[in-house]
Amino acid sequence: MEAVPRMPMIWVDLKEAGEFNFSQAVKQSAVNVTRDFEGCSTLRKYFGQLHYLQSRIPMGPGHEAAVPVTWTEIFSGKAVTYEDISYEQACILYNLGKLISMKGMKVSCTHFQCSAGAFSYLRDNFIHSYSVDMSHHILNLDINLMLGQAQECLLEKSMLDNRKSFLVAR
Repeated sequence: MEAVPRMPMIWVDLKEAGEFNFSQAVKQSAVNVTRDFEGCSTLRKYFGQLHYLQSRIPMGPGHEAAVPVTWTEIFSGKAVTYEDISYEQACILYNLGKLISMKGMKVSCTHFQCSAGAFSYLRDNFIHSYSVDMSHHILNLDINLMLGQAQECLLEKSMLDNRKSFLVAR
Protein backbone atom coordinates (compact mmCIF):
# COMPACT_ATOMS: atom_id res chain seq x y z
CA MET A 1 0.00 0.00 0.00
CA GLU A 2 2.95 2.32 0.58
CA ALA A 3 3.79 2.25 -3.14
CA VAL A 4 0.37 3.58 -4.16
CA PRO A 5 0.91 7.06 -5.63
CA ARG A 6 -1.18 9.88 -4.22
CA MET A 7 -3.60 11.13 -6.85
CA PRO A 8 -4.38 14.84 -7.08
CA MET A 9 -8.04 15.70 -6.55
CA ILE A 10 -10.06 16.98 -9.50
CA TRP A 11 -12.14 20.13 -9.50
CA VAL A 12 -13.71 22.34 -12.14
CA ASP A 13 -13.78 26.12 -11.95
CA LEU A 14 -16.90 28.04 -10.95
CA LYS A 15 -19.49 29.40 -13.36
CA GLU A 16 -19.25 33.13 -14.06
CA ALA A 17 -22.28 35.34 -13.59
CA GLY A 18 -23.43 37.78 -16.24
CA GLU A 19 -25.89 40.62 -16.00
CA PHE A 20 -28.68 40.42 -13.42
CA ASN A 21 -31.04 43.32 -14.12
CA PHE A 22 -33.18 43.05 -11.03
CA SER A 23 -32.41 46.30 -9.28
CA GLN A 24 -29.51 48.62 -8.62
CA ALA A 25 -30.25 48.18 -4.90
CA VAL A 26 -29.59 44.44 -5.04
CA LYS A 27 -25.93 43.75 -4.43
CA GLN A 28 -24.77 40.32 -5.59
CA SER A 29 -21.94 39.38 -3.29
CA ALA A 30 -22.38 35.83 -4.59
CA VAL A 31 -20.84 36.69 -7.95
CA ASN A 32 -17.16 36.80 -6.95
CA VAL A 33 -17.00 34.75 -3.78
CA THR A 34 -13.80 33.87 -2.01
CA ARG A 35 -12.73 30.25 -2.39
CA ASP A 36 -12.99 29.39 1.30
CA PHE A 37 -15.54 28.83 4.07
CA GLU A 38 -16.81 32.42 3.77
CA GLY A 39 -17.50 31.91 0.07
CA CYS A 40 -19.51 28.77 0.81
CA SER A 41 -21.42 30.61 3.50
CA THR A 42 -22.18 33.51 1.14
CA LEU A 43 -23.51 31.14 -1.53
CA ARG A 44 -25.67 29.26 1.00
CA LYS A 45 -27.17 32.52 2.29
CA TYR A 46 -27.81 33.84 -1.20
CA PHE A 47 -29.44 30.55 -2.26
CA GLY A 48 -31.73 30.81 0.79
CA GLN A 49 -32.59 34.42 -0.02
CA LEU A 50 -33.45 33.48 -3.60
CA HIS A 51 -35.69 30.67 -2.34
CA TYR A 52 -37.45 33.06 0.05
CA LEU A 53 -37.83 35.69 -2.69
CA GLN A 54 -39.22 33.11 -5.10
CA SER A 55 -41.80 31.99 -2.52
CA ARG A 56 -43.08 35.58 -2.20
CA ILE A 57 -42.77 36.96 -5.73
CA PRO A 58 -43.53 34.92 -8.88
CA MET A 59 -40.31 35.29 -10.87
CA GLY A 60 -40.54 32.24 -13.11
CA PRO A 61 -40.77 32.21 -16.91
CA GLY A 62 -43.72 34.22 -18.15
CA HIS A 63 -44.39 35.92 -14.82
CA GLU A 64 -44.58 39.68 -14.53
CA ALA A 65 -41.59 39.88 -12.18
CA ALA A 66 -39.34 37.61 -14.27
CA VAL A 67 -35.89 39.06 -14.88
CA PRO A 68 -33.20 37.86 -17.29
CA VAL A 69 -30.43 35.91 -15.57
CA THR A 70 -27.16 35.28 -17.43
CA TRP A 71 -24.36 32.85 -16.54
CA THR A 72 -21.43 31.59 -18.57
CA GLU A 73 -21.35 27.89 -19.41
CA ILE A 74 -18.20 26.16 -18.12
CA PHE A 75 -17.34 24.05 -21.18
CA SER A 76 -18.14 26.37 -24.08
CA GLY A 77 -17.71 29.78 -22.45
CA LYS A 78 -20.95 31.02 -24.00
CA ALA A 79 -23.42 33.18 -22.10
CA VAL A 80 -26.71 31.46 -21.30
CA THR A 81 -29.72 33.61 -20.35
CA TYR A 82 -33.13 32.63 -18.96
CA GLU A 83 -35.92 34.75 -17.54
CA ASP A 84 -36.28 32.45 -14.55
CA ILE A 85 -35.04 32.93 -11.00
CA SER A 86 -34.70 29.13 -10.74
CA TYR A 87 -31.81 29.39 -13.21
CA GLU A 88 -30.05 31.76 -10.80
CA GLN A 89 -30.68 29.28 -7.98
CA ALA A 90 -29.39 26.38 -10.07
CA CYS A 91 -26.19 28.25 -10.96
CA ILE A 92 -25.58 29.26 -7.34
CA LEU A 93 -26.10 25.66 -6.22
CA TYR A 94 -23.76 24.47 -8.98
CA ASN A 95 -21.07 26.92 -7.82
CA LEU A 96 -21.62 25.86 -4.21
CA GLY A 97 -21.01 22.23 -5.15
CA LYS A 98 -17.85 23.16 -7.06
CA LEU A 99 -16.59 25.46 -4.29
CA ILE A 100 -17.07 22.83 -1.60
CA SER A 101 -15.03 20.35 -3.66
CA MET A 102 -11.97 22.66 -3.62
CA LYS A 103 -11.26 22.16 0.08
CA GLY A 104 -8.07 20.71 1.53
CA MET A 105 -7.35 17.16 2.73
CA LYS A 106 -8.09 17.85 6.40
CA VAL A 107 -11.87 17.92 5.98
CA SER A 108 -12.10 17.00 2.33
CA CYS A 109 -13.96 13.71 2.72
CA THR A 110 -16.95 15.43 4.29
CA HIS A 111 -16.74 18.29 1.82
CA PHE A 112 -16.68 15.94 -1.17
CA GLN A 113 -19.79 14.26 0.21
CA CYS A 114 -21.49 17.66 0.69
CA SER A 115 -20.50 18.63 -2.83
CA ALA A 116 -22.08 15.42 -4.17
CA GLY A 117 -25.19 16.29 -2.16
CA ALA A 118 -25.43 19.73 -3.77
CA PHE A 119 -25.12 18.19 -7.25
CA SER A 120 -27.71 15.53 -6.35
CA TYR A 121 -30.18 18.19 -5.21
CA LEU A 122 -29.52 20.17 -8.39
CA ARG A 123 -30.02 17.05 -10.54
CA ASP A 124 -33.24 16.03 -8.78
CA ASN A 125 -34.93 19.44 -8.35
CA PHE A 126 -33.98 21.69 -11.26
CA ILE A 127 -34.40 21.70 -15.04
CA HIS A 128 -31.51 19.97 -16.85
CA SER A 129 -31.81 21.92 -20.07
CA TYR A 130 -30.37 25.16 -18.69
CA SER A 131 -26.89 24.43 -20.03
CA VAL A 132 -24.64 21.51 -20.92
CA ASP A 133 -22.57 21.83 -17.74
CA MET A 134 -25.75 21.28 -15.68
CA SER A 135 -27.17 18.44 -17.78
CA HIS A 136 -28.31 15.22 -16.12
CA HIS A 137 -25.26 13.30 -17.38
CA ILE A 138 -22.70 15.92 -16.30
CA LEU A 139 -24.31 16.21 -12.86
CA ASN A 140 -24.16 12.41 -12.50
CA LEU A 141 -20.49 12.61 -13.44
CA ASP A 142 -19.93 15.34 -10.84
CA ILE A 143 -21.74 13.30 -8.16
CA ASN A 144 -19.73 10.14 -8.87
CA LEU A 145 -16.48 12.10 -9.09
CA MET A 146 -17.06 13.76 -5.71
CA LEU A 147 -18.06 10.47 -4.04
CA GLY A 148 -15.05 8.72 -5.58
CA GLN A 149 -12.75 11.43 -4.26
CA ALA A 150 -14.34 11.11 -0.82
CA GLN A 151 -13.49 7.39 -0.91
CA GLU A 152 -9.95 8.24 -2.02
CA CYS A 153 -9.60 10.53 1.02
CA LEU A 154 -10.71 7.70 3.30
CA LEU A 155 -8.20 5.37 1.67
CA GLU A 156 -5.36 7.87 2.07
CA LYS A 157 -6.30 8.55 5.70
CA SER A 158 -6.40 4.83 6.44
CA MET A 159 -2.97 4.36 4.86
CA LEU A 160 -1.53 7.35 6.76
CA ASP A 161 -2.87 5.91 10.01
CA ASN A 162 -1.17 2.58 9.22
CA ARG A 163 -4.43 0.65 9.41
CA LYS A 164 -4.35 -3.06 8.74
CA SER A 165 -4.82 -4.14 5.14
CA PHE A 166 -8.14 -5.90 5.77
CA LEU A 167 -9.56 -2.64 7.26
CA VAL A 168 -8.31 -0.59 4.33
CA ALA A 169 -9.86 -3.09 1.90
CA ARG A 170 -13.28 -2.59 3.49
